[in-house]
Amino acid sequence: MCQNLPVSFYPPAINERFRSPAHAGIAADASAVGTSASFVCGSFVAFSLRICESSGLIEEARFQTNGCGYMTAAADAMATWLGKLTLSDLHGLSETELTSVITVRLCELPPARQHCATVVFEALRIAMSDYR
Repeated sequence: MCQNLPVSFYPPAINERFRSPAHAGIAADASAVGTSASFVCGSFVAFSLRICESSGLIEEARFQTNGCGYMTAAADAMATWLGKLTLSDLHGLSETELTSVITVRLCELPPARQHCATVVFEALRIAMSDYR
């Protein structure tokens, strides 16, 4: 007898976040919003952040995307990492440091999927710019 078992096209850490993203949605009373898109695949990521004005603490980070599992997982990993950081913690972070956030929480993205992380970083930078 045949069973219909779920098959994953993604590495386990990517698949887990893709199937059950913890931070998908829109942050209530968002103080910053940033959206970026990829010309490679046509997908977008939008971050919404609720930031405490007095302390600079990121109280909530949420994302929306129409992207693949890699983009969804990268956005969810970034939103998880952002939770409970302050704006000063983010000041001056390089692309290499942001990439390590994704790599540590997921895995190294294949070269053909590096644009997924780049879109996530750009959406975060645009949200920070929106807050300023």
